[in-house]
Amino acid sequence: MMVIYYYLVMSVLTAIAFFVDKRFAIYDMRRIPEKWLHSLELLGGWAGALLASELFKHKRQKQSYMIVLYGISLLHVLLGTMYFFAK
Repeated sequence: MMVIYYYLVMSVLTAIAFFVDKRFAIYDMRRIPEKWLHSLELLGGWAGALLASELFKHKRQKQSYMIVLYGISLLHVLLGTMYFFAK
C-alpha cells in the first residue's frame, strides 16, 4: 500500500512541476530543466507527467521529450508487472 501512496505523491508533485513549467513558458520566465522533469518521472511521477502533459497541453509537441517520458512510463509498468506477478 505504501508503494501506491508513494506513486500518488510523486505524480502530484510532477504534475505541479509541469503546471509551473507551463506558466513559466507562458510568461517567458526561466524554465524547469527537462532533466529535472525526467528525474521526477523516473522517481515515480510518470503517471502525473502523462496526465499533466495532456491536461496542460505541455511538452506534447516535443517528440524527443515524449519518447523519453513514454520509455520511463513503460519501464515503471514493466517493473510493476514483474513485482505483482513475483508475489
